[in-house]
Amino acid sequence: METIQRIILPEDETTRRGLESKLAEYLAIMDELTAQPIRTPELGRVFADAGCRALIAQKLLLNGEIDTAQLLQEIKRRHGGPVDESLYYEAVRVIDDYCRTGGRNVGNGTNFIFH
Repeated sequence: METIQRIILPEDETTRRGLESKLAEYLAIMDELTAQPIRTPELGRVFADAGCRALIAQKLLLNGEIDTAQLLQEIKRRHGGPVDESLYYEAVRVIDDYCRTGGRNVGNGTNFIFH
């Protein structure tokens, strides 16, 4: 699978609203998991996945585009520890697909539908 170097937010309002909705969904997942009294490796992975997707969506909504390698380096600097790059690039693929197709190619996703 090829690495996506750049994601550009389409200019249409439907995609923007859909991505804002996905961002809210990812933040809600993170809030819900933060409230859980029991931590497991699986919950940690779900939290990290939602966090990556939320950060990518947020940066994209703020800037209109992102350089995925540059954002990964920013995450590494900010957290000062190892980053699961496969999880990060899966989040990149998902957000890119939401921008291109509304999430039609995202398996097990909640998608947003264009009308």
